[in-house]
Amino acid sequence: MSECAVVTQSIATTLPTTETLAMQLNEIVAGLAFCEKRVGADDVFKSRMGRLAEDVAALASEIELLLNSERDEQDELITTLESRDEEIAMLKGKVSTLQIEIEAITRQAAEVMEETQGIVTAEREKAQEAIYKVEHALEKEKLAHDVTKSNCATLLADNASLRIEVKALNKLEPIKTQKKLAEQKKKNIELTRTKNELQTTLNQTQLLNMGLKKSISDLEARHSVLVSEMDRANARMNMLDGDHCLRGLSYTSSKSPELIFYPHIFHFGLHVTEEAERDHGERFISGLDFHVQVRTTWGVDTTVKMNEWGVIVYHLVTELKEHWPNEMDDFLQEFHHEQLEALNPLLHQRCIWASQCSVMDIDSLPIKIRESLYDAGYQTLAKLGSASLRSYCKVKGIGEKLAEQIKLATSELLIAWNNEHGAPNLREHGEKREAPDVLIRKAQQANRLKSRY
Repeated sequence: MSECAVVTQSIATTLPTTETLAMQLNEIVAGLAFCEKRVGADDVFKSRMGRLAEDVAALASEIELLLNSERDEQDELITTLESRDEEIAMLKGKVSTLQIEIEAITRQAAEVMEETQGIVTAEREKAQEAIYKVEHALEKEKLAHDVTKSNCATLLADNASLRIEVKALNKLEPIKTQKKLAEQKKKNIELTRTKNELQTTLNQTQLLNMGLKKSISDLEARHSVLVSEMDRANARMNMLDGDHCLRGLSYTSSKSPELIFYPHIFHFGLHVTEEAERDHGERFISGLDFHVQVRTTWGVDTTVKMNEWGVIVYHLVTELKEHWPNEMDDFLQEFHHEQLEALNPLLHQRCIWASQCSVMDIDSLPIKIRESLYDAGYQTLAKLGSASLRSYCKVKGIGEKLAEQIKLATSELLIAWNNEHGAPNLREHGEKREAPDVLIRKAQQANRLKSRY
């Protein structure tokens, strides 16, 4: 049962109706008239009864007016409660719609994570299988090498024994000795040829072993790079799934506790074209490897950008303007400056200079104009340079010509800084990630250096 129905029922059960009160008053008036007739002989009592009847009639009219006014108030209250019930029903419908959208996004993220996990598992299995094959081949070569070493040792032992026999034969008869010596020379020649063949086989085995070591090193390098790339891919997927809340922060509206703001970071940058910059009337820092999006529990999002003066810029719908927490501006400004300091130090220096330069230090503008701009909220060069000509014209004492002079003064200060320190690029930044083939070559070179030492 709605709140409106409950209130209506409670009012209906506590108040008497107009008809009931009128009936009771009529009965009282009739009784008074009857009493007036019965005491017709007494003029004093008769006049008193007449006045009492008039008082009762006046009281009846006042009660009727009071009941009519209360009925009007009751109708207004019922109308208000009915409109409130309709708003509550609409809000419940919006909440159910948002829950359905959240469930759909969660399912998509789960499917992407499952697909990524399958790719990582398949690549790891391939790398492990290749490493197993190489290890198996290396084990076989080691066994063959051990057999070759054993054969060489046997031949060396036979050669030593033959030399001993040659020395013993030298003491025998010359003819027998010469015959045995010739036979022994043949054996020595055969042994030497066999030894050379074994040495050649040993050299080939060592070369093959070196090749296998190099192949293992290359596979390990590729495996390490693949694992690193997969980890980066997983981290990137975690950043792109839309559920990564920046530093776990959230901001609540002071007017509506159910409205919460969540700053999210996405590791792919926004690119603002020159045409869009002309439409906005200012230039933006574009091409960064991230951007921040502020989400809300009302389902309304806004994307944060940074202009060339180092001031964050965003568009708010009318419903969010009175709820936007001011402390979130300070955090977003600080976070963008931290990222810009690592990606483009020269541009970061210029933004810091603009935020610390006071509008009162701009000597090319009259002192009264500077004071008016300072009182209007343009205390720094960054705020002044970010404002539009229309904003200048809203300040008391500033017209279109003077607004153009102010804009020209800020542009000249910016050009002077660029001439002194260098012009920073608004679209190209440092900290670029190297390609996988470059990482593989570096890993191979590092493994070769390790193997040498």
